[in-house]
Formats: sequence, C-alpha cells, structure tokens
Amino acid sequence: MQYLTHGLIIFIYLTLIACTTAPIQPPSSTSLYPPQPAYLGIGYEPVSEIKKKISDAPMDSGLQITGILPNSPAERSGLKPRDIILRFNGQSLEKIKFSESAQAFSLYIDQMKAGETLTLQVLRMETVINGERNQQALDITDRDALVEIMRSQQMGETLAFEIKEQWKLLDITATLAPRVIQAPVQLPSNAQLLPQFETSTNPYLNLIETVINDFALRPAYQDLLARYATDELWDDNFRLRYIRYLHRDPLKFPVVAENMTNALLTAGSRTDVDALLMQGADLLDINANLPPDLPYPPDTLDPQAHIVYIQKLLYSALQANIKAFQAITPEERAFLQDNLPQLLQFYTTFSAPESVQAQFPRVFALAHKIDFVALFQSALILNQFSNPQWLARCQQAFSQLPINPALHVANVTGGLLAVVDTVAGKLLIGGADINRYNTDVAMIFDVGGDDFYMGDTGLTGWQRPITAIIDIAGNDEYTATRLGGQGAGVFGTAFLLDRAGDDHYQGIRFVQGAGLMGIGILLDLQGNDSYSGQTYAQGMGLWGYGLLFDLQGNEHYNATLYGQGVGGAKGLGLLLDMQGNDAYIATGGYESSYGTSGIFHGSSQGSGFGFRNNTSGGVGLLVDGQGEDQFKAGNFSQGGGYFFALGILRNAGIENDVYIGSRYGQGFSAHSALGMLMDDGGDDHYQGYKGALQAAAWDLGTAMLIDKAGDDIYDSRDLMFSIAAAAHNGFSLFLDNNGRDQYFFPLEPRVGKNDYHGGASLSFWIDSGGELDQYNGSTEQNNWIGRSGGEFGIQVDLNQDIQAVLHEQQFKTLYYHPITP
Repeated sequence: MQYLTHGLIIFIYLTLIACTTAPIQPPSSTSLYPPQPAYLGIGYEPVSEIKKKISDAPMDSGLQITGILPNSPAERSGLKPRDIILRFNGQSLEKIKFSESAQAFSLYIDQMKAGETLTLQVLRMETVINGERNQQALDITDRDALVEIMRSQQMGETLAFEIKEQWKLLDITATLAPRVIQAPVQLPSNAQLLPQFETSTNPYLNLIETVINDFALRPAYQDLLARYATDELWDDNFRLRYIRYLHRDPLKFPVVAENMTNALLTAGSRTDVDALLMQGADLLDINANLPPDLPYPPDTLDPQAHIVYIQKLLYSALQANIKAFQAITPEERAFLQDNLPQLLQFYTTFSAPESVQAQFPRVFALAHKIDFVALFQSALILNQFSNPQWLARCQQAFSQLPINPALHVANVTGGLLAVVDTVAGKLLIGGADINRYNTDVAMIFDVGGDDFYMGDTGLTGWQRPITAIIDIAGNDEYTATRLGGQGAGVFGTAFLLDRAGDDHYQGIRFVQGAGLMGIGILLDLQGNDSYSGQTYAQGMGLWGYGLLFDLQGNEHYNATLYGQGVGGAKGLGLLLDMQGNDAYIATGGYESSYGTSGIFHGSSQGSGFGFRNNTSGGVGLLVDGQGEDQFKAGNFSQGGGYFFALGILRNAGIENDVYIGSRYGQGFSAHSALGMLMDDGGDDHYQGYKGALQAAAWDLGTAMLIDKAGDDIYDSRDLMFSIAAAAHNGFSLFLDNNGRDQYFFPLEPRVGKNDYHGGASLSFWIDSGGELDQYNGSTEQNNWIGRSGGEFGIQVDLNQDIQAVLHEQQFKTLYYHPITP
C-alpha cells in the first residue's frame, strides 16, 4: 500500500456503463464456471488531470467509480465508490485515448469469462483521524468512534484531534461472476398507467411520425423505445407513473406537459389551492381526499366560534400527521434528524464520504414508511384556512377584539388579541399594529400591520408536526436562519398564507414552500414580493410536496441551488406565479460540478432530480402565467430532469421573455430523465454561458424546447451540444411555431456518440409558420426538410403552419434527399 499526497478530485455527474466487448484482449485462463459472460458490477466515468490534485499520482487519467451493485464481484473485492482505476490487468488507462478509455475497459471485461480474476490498481481517498486524550494516543477507527470518544469526555480531560484526507494506492483483485439475467419484471403498460393520453395527439407529433417513416428512421426509433422500456426495469419503488409513461413514449411528452400545466394554471386562476394539492398528489401517485367529517366554517362574527373552528381543524390536521409518521419509531426519527442534513449537503456537492454514504440506504428505506395519503390529508385540512369567505368573516370577527395588555408570550412583541391553547400548541391572534414573532407555536392569525416573523416561528419537526400562519395585511418580513420556515414542512405539514402587502421572505434551506418528508404551502395573494433562499427553496419537494403560489404582483425570486420548482425523490416542487413581470435567479452559490471557471451550479427552475444510482427522482415545475419575465440560472436548470425525473418550465404568457442558462439548460435531460421548456408567445431571447442548451438529451433521456409564437432569438454560438442535441440514446425535439426567428449555433454534429449503450439517438429541429428565419445569418435553410447534425438528425423549416402542411401533404416537396423505407 502506498500513500500519496492529500488531494481532492472533483466529483461530477457520473453514469453506469455496460460491460460489452473488448479491443484489448484479456489473457486466457481456466475457469471453474462454464463459459458465460462475466460482470464486475460498477459504474464509472473518465477523469483527467489527476496530478493537479495529487502531485505524486502515478498517472494523470483514469476511471472513477460512481456506483457499485450490491452483492457484486466489485463489492466482494472491496472496491468502493470514488476509487479511481488506473490500471486493469496491467493495462494503463493513461495510454488509452481519454475519450475511449471507458469503452475500452467495458469491452475488455466482456471478453473475460466468469471465474477469471481482474486485478485493478486504484487510488482511494481515506480519512485518517489521529487523537490524544491527556497527551496519550487514541485508537480512532472512524468518525463514529470519534463521536463516541467526544461524548464520553470526562471533566478535566483534554482531547486533541487531527482529521485529514489522503490518497493511497491499492491493488485489488476481483473474481468475476456470471452475469445474472433477471426474469422480466411485470410492469404496468402505458395504457394502464395513463389511459387518458393513449389516443391523444397533435399536429407536430403527426409530422414527426411521417418524417420518421419517410427518412427510414422507424427501425432506429423502435430500437430507442425498446431501450427506454428496458431501462424502466430498474425500479426502486419510488418511480412515478408519469415519468415511466413518458420515458417509454417520449412523443406524448408535449401533450402531457401542456395538459398538466394547463390544469395547474386553471386552478391558480380560481385560487383553488385544494385543486393544486390534489393535482400534486396525483403526480406523486397518491390517492388523497379531504376527510368528509370536517367542521363547516362558521357563518357568524362571533370570535369564539372561529376560535373553536380553528381548534377543530388543527386537531384534525394533527391526527392525520400523526398517522402519516406512526410507522417510524422514535429511534428512527432521531436517525433521520441526524442524517438527513448530511444527505442534503451531499445531494448538493456530489462528494459524500463513505461514512455518510453508508447511511443513505437506511434513509431511503425509512422514506417508504411514510403514509403519504395521511400526509396529504393533513395538508388539505390546513388548507381550509385559505377559504376566502371564511377569512373575511374571521378577520372581521377577530378585529372586534380589543388588544389585551395582560397577554404576554415570550419573544413576541406588539398587541395580542388572544392567546388560546389547542391540542397542537398555542394559537396567537395578533392585532393590526406591528408585531414581532419569534416563537414556537402552532398557529398565528395576524389581522394587519407590517409584521416580522423570525427564528422558530413556523418551523415544523418531530416535536411540532404542524404549523400555520395567516397574515391578512401589511408589508411583512419573514426570516429563517435554520432549516425550514416560511411554509416549509419538515417531518410535518406547514401552511403560510399572506393575503396582501409587499412582503420579503428570506431563508436558508427548505424554505418558502418546501417539503422534506412533509408538505409545505406558501400562498401569497397580493403585492410585489421578494423571495430569497439559498438551497431547497421556493417550491421544492423531497419525499413530499413543496408549493409556492403567488397570485399577483411583480416578484423577485432568488435562490442558489435546488430552487424555484424542483422535485427530488418521491417529491413534487411547484412554483406557480400567475401574474406580473417577474425575475427568477438561481445561481451564484456553488461552483459548477464540472469545475468550469466562472460557471455556477443551479439545478433549479422547473427541474426534477434523482439521487444517482440510489433513488428515482420526482417532478419539478415552474409555471408562470403572465408577464414579461427574466430567467437566469446555473447548470441543470430551466426545464429538465436528471436520473428518472421530470422537469418542466412552462411560461404561459405572450410577453417578451429572456432566458439565460448554462450547461444543461432550457429543456434538458440526463440519465433516463425528461425535461421541457415551453413558452407560449412573445419575442423571446434564449442564450447561455455554456452548452448543452435548448433541448439537449443525454443518456437515455428526452429533452424538448417548444416556443409557440414570436420573433425569437436562440443564441448558442460557440457552445457545444445545443439546439435539438442528443447522445447516448437521447431523444430531442426543438419546435418553434410562427415568427421571424434567428438561430446562432455551432456547426458540429448535434447527434452525438452512443458508446454508452450502442444504438442511436434521434434529433428533430422544427421551425414552422412560413416566416423568413435566419440560420447563422443565412436564409438558405428556409422551406427545407432534410438530415442535419448527423445521420439521425432531422431539420424541418416549413413554409406554412404545421396543421396546414399536414392537411395538404405538400410539405414532402421540401424534402432534401429523403430515404424512403
């Protein structure tokens, strides 16, 4: 074993690569197994410039392990995630062309037989902990042992510790095993999952189907669909049916996405939050309904009647919440309390140390024990507080109460009208002047004033499973410096309704309509508001539902990572803004996971994310109704999905909007996911700092950008992999309807390699409407249909609307060298 200089390798998004055939011949050997294909059981990705981080590393490039299958030869050999493979059976990866190293390793293993041995030289980072108690050396094997030593410290003892990370060089031998062919998994068909969409279609899907036939792409398309169906056989019991349906039938994505977001916009226009919750439950495969035995809101101005009504709703919501988590024991709750923050930290940085990774499987298993039906019932019950008729009567009733100077609550200033005990905790009724709340209570109803909500106010947790805040009027300040707050359900259900005023919301993590193993609701109905969060903010759900609904006003949204409509595992994040000229910013906090100078990570603005090689992702939706808007975000943002997840940015207004993205943006997908950006109209401008942009699909993913109208500008000049780009069995659709558009793009092929899995990728770039468009300043590609960007890329520029050309079938005269089947 050889120790090397301390260093850090940037951990990037990685992929599982199948082991198939080999350009380098493995040695022949005698095997105890019958001749069968062998497997090792790892996922890996090429890494370069190792010596920049580890100056005395023996070579500068290799393959970093991203995941290890349970009970595999790799796991039995002692290989670990983040190990960097430098040699295999004496072959140096540095001597193989970097872009071909992963494929070469994969092909080599496939020619080996089960029972043969594979010797790997790897670099491994380990944490070394040295410590002393009263200057006597301690034996500290891991971080758990360190924690135990610190807990057992006695009075007068002096402890000293040094923690460092260092790389060591190891030789590991694995005995390859036969590849186990699993019996086919019986999954529900698409007709069983979402039968309402099976017969739905639209003109541009009919056009694509026709072009697929006329350009002899049907075999490639059918092969791609078969690969997507096979990809769905991996299942962690968190896979959502909308994701499975669309992954297996990508051409249905535009129809389903428009139907889904139209329903949300309709509910928003009616301020029907019950419908938003019910639609959210449906997207998460949860059959939830409002309990039938709830009390009716009082039709009176008697304050006591309204207090009793509030008490009854809090009781019902609490009982539903208790039921949601009753299967989780006190010890398991403590485990989640201690370990979920670490998962959140490394969901962000993608470099969890082994000791932290070891806790993830138990976290994921405990998430399965949540009763999500009961959790949604708790949210639906609390949402009865948003009933506008009841709110008006309740405000009138409580405004009759005089300020009671005898009422005192710790860390609360300003006049209080009443303090009431409920089974869920205290209910505070605040007056019309300025109040400052910094207290852990079940509910606050404030009738007016420019108020301050801070500290523990509105936080949920195991000890405070439900909270509600209703603020009727005033320009209010909301601040949260801990995890949670401002309509964030963490291990519980949180409800915040601000009816009027120009408000400011500021928080850290899981704030402003967020759900972490819970449901969080933030409703702001009037005013020009400002929302500022750092991570997991502004409509974010992870094993739960986070809803931020803003009805009116010109808003400013600012987050750094995982914000503005993001769904994690078994999670839905929805940011629904109905009106106003809004600004959405999601950048500036975390450096790009690719290490690109000057580029930030984002993972925001209508995006879904899975926890790679561990759990499927959820649904992230950013839906904007009207207004002239600006969107700016870092990598992996603006309508996209990552690892069996779904993300949509739908801008339903017809005003002029600006989109500025970065690597993977403006309709993207990576690793078996789906993403779309849909803009309904206006003269829009799309640009970015880095490709891939504007419908970029990677590794069994589907990506789409659809702009329905306007004179638009798509600027991806000098950027790679942009405008209907697809690789590694990707499917991309770029569609612009109507308008005099300008395209700036690189001339390199848009349809890239498929060496991850073999097969092909498909790309469709369609501009319809008949206006004179410019392609890198030229008009030659107008009124033209042909191959572009590669053998499996089709570009279409129509001289009419799609509906018209399909009816006349004259568009076939625009074909350039078609290949007939």
